[in-house]
Amino acid sequence: MKPFNLEEAKSGNPVCTRLGRDARIIFFDKKGSYPIVALIDYEYIEEVIVYDLNGKSDFNDVASISAYDLFMKD
Repeated sequence: MKPFNLEEAKSGNPVCTRLGRDARIIFFDKKGSYPIVALIDYEYIEEVIVYDLNGKSDFNDVASISAYDLFMKD
């Protein structure tokens, strides 16, 4: 996995979570501090998670990391 890159994601390059789950970004322009909306694949369901422009989930605080953070798939 590579660090999240907003421009690559907007171009349609594949994205996943820190744990390797597929993520499907559906919006890049939601109002507020977390403008990216993605669906995270859990085999039989998809979970909606929101992200900042750096691919950090709303489950983070400034000093922590989250299993939900976005990365670029190789």
